[in-house]
Amino acid sequence: MAVSGEQALQGQGSHPAGDPAGSAVLRSQVACAVLGLVIEKPSHGYEIGQRFERRFGGFLSVGRSSIYAALTSLMEAELIEKMSGYSKTGVSRGAKAGASYRATAYGARAYRAWLAERVRSDPQRVEMLGRMALAGVRSVGAALEFIGRYEQECVREAQDLARPADGEAGAAGDLAGVLERLLVEERRRMIDAQLAWITYARAELRAMHAGSAHQPALR
Repeated sequence: MAVSGEQALQGQGSHPAGDPAGSAVLRSQVACAVLGLVIEKPSHGYEIGQRFERRFGGFLSVGRSSIYAALTSLMEAELIEKMSGYSKTGVSRGAKAGASYRATAYGARAYRAWLAERVRSDPQRVEMLGRMALAGVRSVGAALEFIGRYEQECVREAQDLARPADGEAGAAGDLAGVLERLLVEERRRMIDAQLAWITYARAELRAMHAGSAHQPALR
């Protein structure tokens, strides 16, 4: 189900740890989706709008003005930058074409960190986040960095989960305490499962990287 542009722009989302400069921009799902598209392929604003509609139109319902506003915000946060020269897409330069945008190295790192946090905390939107991952994670190295960020988020939450002292919760007749302990344990077990998946995913990616490294070069 698509959400309105206003809802998307006001969506709740934590900024990547260590990247405070782009925190305000990365609270917008629209801006993050646009950033992913720019990472995937440097493009001018009009083309980005077209690709946004094809990729995310079923999830985020926004107008072109929101796309351009997101590009401006990403530029100001130094997550993307304008490229010099002319568009190579066949669209003449002008109001609709203009200069192409490309992601900065900082923008690519911030995007993967944001995506890792969102995948962990917002599993209900896994299909939309999966499309964002396909856009912004374009190499085995980038995928491994994404997995590492995801692991950091899981470990951070595991450390934040308070373990009740013996006898403090779950005493006979203390239903509230028992329920609190069970809910904490439920979340802890989910994190354990996520960490097990991370170990598996990292091994798969490293095996893929090793396999590609041993393939003979085409002549």
